[in-house]
Amino acid sequence: MATCAVFVDYENVFKSLRGQNINITHKQLAEIFKAEANKFGEVVYARAYAPWDIYPEAMSVFDRHDIKPDYVEGGRKDNADLVMSLEIQEFLRIPGRDADTFILVTGDGDFVHVIRILQQEQKRVVVWGVEGSISSRLAARVAELVNIQTLLAAHGIESGNASHADLHGFHVPTRPDGPPSKDNAVRGLILRSESVMLGRGWVQVPFLTLMHEMSTSNLFGNDSEQRRLLIVRCLEDGVLETKKQPNPKRPGTDTTFVLLKKENPTVTHTLKCVSNVVLHMREILNSMPGANWVAYGLLDKAIASDPQMPQGPAGEAERRAWIDLCIAEGLLRLERKENPKNPEFPTSALYLSEEHALVQQTVPGENYTPMLRRLIIHVDHYLTRTGYLWMSMGLLRQQLGIYGQRDMERAIRIANESGIIIIRQQPNQFGSRPTTGAYLQFDNAMVLETVNLRNTVLDVLLSVYTGRDVVAREPLEDALASVVGGSDPDQSEWLQLLVNHQVLAHSSTADGENGYSLNRQHPVVARRNTLVS
Repeated sequence: MATCAVFVDYENVFKSLRGQNINITHKQLAEIFKAEANKFGEVVYARAYAPWDIYPEAMSVFDRHDIKPDYVEGGRKDNADLVMSLEIQEFLRIPGRDADTFILVTGDGDFVHVIRILQQEQKRVVVWGVEGSISSRLAARVAELVNIQTLLAAHGIESGNASHADLHGFHVPTRPDGPPSKDNAVRGLILRSESVMLGRGWVQVPFLTLMHEMSTSNLFGNDSEQRRLLIVRCLEDGVLETKKQPNPKRPGTDTTFVLLKKENPTVTHTLKCVSNVVLHMREILNSMPGANWVAYGLLDKAIASDPQMPQGPAGEAERRAWIDLCIAEGLLRLERKENPKNPEFPTSALYLSEEHALVQQTVPGENYTPMLRRLIIHVDHYLTRTGYLWMSMGLLRQQLGIYGQRDMERAIRIANESGIIIIRQQPNQFGSRPTTGAYLQFDNAMVLETVNLRNTVLDVLLSVYTGRDVVAREPLEDALASVVGGSDPDQSEWLQLLVNHQVLAHSSTADGENGYSLNRQHPVVARRNTLVS
């Protein structure tokens, strides 16, 4: 009986089909590949290669059709090529394993080398590729080249005439200026990713968690496959990126995390426009004491006067699209109210959802410098006291939690994005789950400034406490004011910060006044005293 082996470069094929506007399911592809392969004889070996964490449902579908899914790292074009080529050559070397025909499902020209090897071994080589995506090098090397569209047509599946956007069920608005226009689904995914990470204090979100969050809105598609395709589109366009980390609950496996690329023009533009909508809502509400809602038309009018937003009649649809997106993502809440002047046309009333993470972070005049300084001091003092290279995120959150959950999470997010700290997973010697740690970047401008300011404060303390064990509060604050007076945090906050870090301790002077004693044995104080001396 004739035999065959099948090797599928699945990501290459699936992306190429999607690029040809062919709306096909993973199950249909698996069934067609298996049925067509059986025409060449008994299938003795079948493998499909892809970053399966992006296509988890496809992984189980191919497994059920006896095409074993092999995981390859995503993000680089040659990952699947290399793994697939090596496994084909390994197949040839294993005694007792053989096949008359080798079916390669790909259009990539990098397989020319392995095809040459197969032909030297007198093997029949058949290539199935997506028309329009087949390398000319590959086409010139094989005698039996079949377009996958031909196979699909034989099974009743024809190419559609729908646009790329129609394939996903979304409308793509056009924009004459600014960054490349993106549909509301992409904009919504940017907002959803950012709000999930802000709300939970994350700098990245697990792929499956993001998929679950997307399932609550049909903006991202009607099923998991459309939602996954949307994420893949954003990965291809540089809106998102992925990275893998060990899964603490399942040793030996990895978890795929999704990160929002803040430097991408589409991401920057989307977050800026949505922030502008929220700021205009706040301004209007502040101008109307006692009001808790804003008419849709009034907000639209305010946005139209903003030079950073689309202008004129041509930009009206775009401006309203931003408002509608804020409603869809829950930043704004829409209600219909009776219109006494015209009962047939109720008023569209907009409420600002203050509990939404993106609304909470969009507050005019907010200054996070004090919280960032506290964060830097907490990490630096911990590293000095312990001699470690990093501080666990759990301990950092615990220490900063006294300033409020929202401010603490926002400060950590800003610190990570601005390079004040780098967050990494570390092996945990006391358990199987890794620990997430924060490394303080001492060459960062704000870290340098804060540490230098702290050192100056310590120098003042060492001078004030020369020959004295306890100093009253008022002269101590006066001394600190000479260094940090008028800054944020001011001398009172620095005094409390040093008490929290046990650099100072509450005590009484000889006259019974409230004062503070200096802990000269504190590692930070002792180190500074040594350097000064």
